[in-house]
Amino acid sequence: MIETSKYIDLNLDTKKMLNKIIQDKFGHIPIVQETEWATPDWTIIYYGGKGIARFYNIVERQILVEDKKMKVAGINNVITPQKNRGQGYSSKH
Repeated sequence: MIETSKYIDLNLDTKKMLNKIIQDKFGHIPIVQETEWATPDWTIIYYGGKGIARFYNIVERQILVEDKKMKVAGINNVITPQKNRGQGYSSKH
């Protein structure tokens, strides 16, 4: 099952689980520890097996290009938790 949610609407337990997965994957990297990262606007979670099989976040921003406002987005924290790797969750089908 794939769930797309506004990050702000995720329940606290889900946010804690996502943060734990992020910390496990990237927490040892100095720049990750030293940087204040933007709060995501959206989270896309694929549930498989016994929980979160993979997820990623989307950060939206409004920018100016030649004095015109444009909406842009970036993807961050594309992660398959260690226990779910090698099972094809992020492979091309």
